[in-house]
Amino acid sequence: MALAFLRRCRARWERPIDLASLRWIRAVFAVLMMVELVRYASLGWIKYYYTYATTHFSYPGVDFIQPWGETGMWVHLCTLMVLALGLFVGWRPRLFAGLFTLGFGYLFLLDQAYYLNHLYLVCLLSFLFCLIPTDPQRMGRQWMLDLMRFQVGVVYFYGGLAKLNEDWMSGQPMVGWMQARSDWPVVGELLAWDPTALFLSWGGLAFDLSIVPFLLFRKTRRPAFWCAVLFHLLNAALFRIGIFPYLMVVLTTVFFSPKWCRLVNVERLPARPFGGWVLPFVGVWVLIQLALPLRHHWVDGPVAWNEEGHYFSWRMKTRSKVGRVAFHAIDKKEGTHLKFNPKRDLTLFQYKKMATRPRLILHYAHHIHGKLAGQGSGEWAIHADSKAALNGRPAQTLVRAEVDLLTVTRESAIGEWVEPLQE
Repeated sequence: MALAFLRRCRARWERPIDLASLRWIRAVFAVLMMVELVRYASLGWIKYYYTYATTHFSYPGVDFIQPWGETGMWVHLCTLMVLALGLFVGWRPRLFAGLFTLGFGYLFLLDQAYYLNHLYLVCLLSFLFCLIPTDPQRMGRQWMLDLMRFQVGVVYFYGGLAKLNEDWMSGQPMVGWMQARSDWPVVGELLAWDPTALFLSWGGLAFDLSIVPFLLFRKTRRPAFWCAVLFHLLNAALFRIGIFPYLMVVLTTVFFSPKWCRLVNVERLPARPFGGWVLPFVGVWVLIQLALPLRHHWVDGPVAWNEEGHYFSWRMKTRSKVGRVAFHAIDKKEGTHLKFNPKRDLTLFQYKKMATRPRLILHYAHHIHGKLAGQGSGEWAIHADSKAALNGRPAQTLVRAEVDLLTVTRESAIGEWVEPLQE
């Protein structure tokens, strides 16, 4: 049965198709990237994110990735602008897409505190654009279009799946977000009305879970697309989420006919041969994208509280969480007690993120230990005094205060050092 399925997949994916729509998406993607990079420059994010802070929350295994320094980061940003421009004009776009993936991936991996789902999506998309033929007159293969459709569908589906929890379906955190907009002219009072928040919560859930099936069927595709446009524009108006709504509108067009945006029909060159690497590559890509968002099911406790499995899972705007944290270092031999305020060497943005994420608190505790090297007896214990409030609940202890965080490793069960959520 598995062999027959693979044969059917190969037969479908070998089919030659027009890639006009994917090239159009690539061009608009490049424009959005240039807009995003201009925002980085104009809002001072290069200096704020990568120069002011003296430490960064590296991803496990890539601790060697560090900022270049202010001048180097500006050169890096300008290089990304040139690469995005190359993608737009279509000059050697596969090469430019590969270089852009490396360059933007470097920015993405610099600091966990700056993780955003749409930045992760940018890395995935720019890599997939490496696979699209460069010649605008050459045919492509069906697998290229199917893989892009799959990737867009994953974002929608898992975004909806993440909302299937008690808090979201009871209107939290949407109630709090809408009440914060009560001072808006004309619509403020309506937004602050609890039934409005409940409608937006359930509407968002229904949209995310149903939009892909409706886009896949020809009869419902066009109205589904306009619903998606309305949904994303509403998100853009209600929340400050950068280019993400506009990027998703553009990506949603991938479900239309692959030649919908071709203005002139011309004879096209045949597609390149179907490579033997395609089936294994697509299979591995699909398995990773399906498995990563589900890994939190193997961890006790809600992911919105312990944050285990939050990254790379398309959990978008699903919780409101605030916190505060301070650190205490105790010399176990001499009894010396030092208190550390992390705001001294972190940006306010980093601090706010760290105060609600146990793994970042653990990371910073080990950073403090490095700063204490050579002081006192050398035998230190580091404890965190942390409180966090999730979706309107009263603030409660996040990391167990009695646990010496220097004894905690990545293999330690989260329940051994993070307090369970009290309902």
